[in-house]
Amino acid sequence: MARNGFVFGTLAMALAFALAVVGCEVEDDVLLVPPTEVRARVLEDGRIQITWNASQGARRYDIAFRTEFESGDTRRQVGSAFITSHTHRPIGVVGNDPVLIYYVRAANRTSPSERGNRNGAWSAGFEVGSVPWTSGYTAPANPRAERDGNSIRVTWDRIPAAVQYELQYSVDNVNWSTLFTGRPSPEGGGTTMTRVHSPSADVVSGAIHYRVRASNTSVEVEWRILTRWATYTVSAVSP
Repeated sequence: MARNGFVFGTLAMALAFALAVVGCEVEDDVLLVPPTEVRARVLEDGRIQITWNASQGARRYDIAFRTEFESGDTRRQVGSAFITSHTHRPIGVVGNDPVLIYYVRAANRTSPSERGNRNGAWSAGFEVGSVPWTSGYTAPANPRAERDGNSIRVTWDRIPAAVQYELQYSVDNVNWSTLFTGRPSPEGGGTTMTRVHSPSADVVSGAIHYRVRASNTSVEVEWRILTRWATYTVSAVSP
């Protein structure tokens, strides 16, 4: 009877080990989907708090960022986390208080050096100002426009910590149409923002009115603070 108990015990242990191995193999085969709902915000002490949704099969998350002045392929890894949040203090970033874009990816091991470590793809980036929003409701400064053939180059001073801008135009200064919402590439050493408008033939005979405002986030319902509109009128280009 004792012998049978020993045999059954041995078989049970072997089966448990086999199941554990299979379980690991199944976990390793899980497709590491990039984390979703990546969010970032500036804390009062200047640190950036990044949060995201969990990814199935993830044992570790890597966090990286780039500045608005760097290539879209740049990923400057700043740390790892075992929960769905991380706090980063940006040090040594160059530019005029640049907007930062954060990314998160999942990994199937707690350490990059652990055997079998595999990384998933980076998440979509989330933009956040590197300094607290201090512009209040002040409008973007120095809106201006220059004619270039049949196009109009609209420019305004960049606002540190502004994540996106909304540019509208009107031919009657009453009804406005959105020309652009997002973040143009910074120019002039990162001190100005520019968009080019090519108005249709039916609006080039008179003046065109432009207005622009800034926001501290690209997410409509989170931490969204808008500045006042800055307006500018330019004579339309000749057809």
